[in-house]
Amino acid sequence: MSLIRYRHVVLLVAAITYWITTAASGRSETDRVALVIGNGRYNHVTDLPNSLNDAQDLASALSRIGFDVEYNLDLDFRGMRVALRDFAKRAEKAEVVLLYFAGHGLEIDNVNYLIPVNAELQSDVDVSFEAIRLDTVVASLSSSEGLKIVLVDACRNNPFLNTMNRTNKTRSIGRGLSRIDPSGVVVSYAAKGGTLALDGSGRNSPYAEALLQHIEEPGLELGKLFRKVRDTVFETTSGYQEPFTYGSLPSEDIFLVPAVASKQIFDSLAQAFAKADGEGSLQGWNTFLEHFANEAAHPLYELGLSRRTALLHHNEKQMAVPESPKSDELALFSAAESLDSPRAWALFFEHYPVGKMAKSARLQENLSFFKRPARSSLGALS
Repeated sequence: MSLIRYRHVVLLVAAITYWITTAASGRSETDRVALVIGNGRYNHVTDLPNSLNDAQDLASALSRIGFDVEYNLDLDFRGMRVALRDFAKRAEKAEVVLLYFAGHGLEIDNVNYLIPVNAELQSDVDVSFEAIRLDTVVASLSSSEGLKIVLVDACRNNPFLNTMNRTNKTRSIGRGLSRIDPSGVVVSYAAKGGTLALDGSGRNSPYAEALLQHIEEPGLELGKLFRKVRDTVFETTSGYQEPFTYGSLPSEDIFLVPAVASKQIFDSLAQAFAKADGEGSLQGWNTFLEHFANEAAHPLYELGLSRRTALLHHNEKQMAVPESPKSDELALFSAAESLDSPRAWALFFEHYPVGKMAKSARLQENLSFFKRPARSSLGALS
């Protein structure tokens, strides 16, 4: 097989490895679904411009990390109900289900509501007929067996409270949203129960800005993601706003963005791997492993490490086995052994003074000397 064809095969194997690694991470559109709702242009109260920005930006971020996103802005009461109903059907077979709502929210008698853009809420009684209960939203996802996440950026200061007629003096209307005890769903509030969230002076709210900062971070476990969002918001708002997460996560680690090498890094890895594999030398593998030491968890790096180890073992075996003498040396040794004369051995040492058979030849020459018959001293004197 030619070197060029060989490298093509290596690159193909590497590409398959990358595909398997990416597929195993679960980043498939059919496995991940998201519903994003941003209500900002309310009919009867002042607008929330950041809610629209937050929804747009988060929808884009979720799409980039493999979610099939349904994205809606400024939904009225019927629009919200239809969107939630349809999303519940799509979520049934998904492995990860995420719902994000940015807009106004309200808590009355410990019941939380998400408010459509056409709500008037002239009295506290109207809330039950014009707003969507948060627990209904959470319950709508119960048929999904996958991971369910609800992100609520609806704890802002609510202008409806200023004009709302209270028909029952004993009915409590809370500040922000009240805590929730979801079953099988992780619910994250922009601000913990009973406190308010800021809308923000920039493009995004502090909560949305923190989500956008961390949600695409590779290798960030979901529980740690929520903790980093909390810390970022707390620091940005100088301690005024503290996000809070309700519900529990399973024991295994969950990553919205798995810690896999980027496409650019993978291409470099694959090409360097093919080069080192084509050379088949320790120096080539050492160069490859030193250059990509930061990608030690990548399958190609691990394969390169095993190739170098195998080559080291092979070289050690080669050094342990004495090299066989050349055929010419062996032939001359055999001839000298047959003649077993001083001249024959002298001829051998003339050609191979430090050959592989030199030690054996020296031993044979010494034995030959002692086997020669001794000359008579008397004969020598006569």
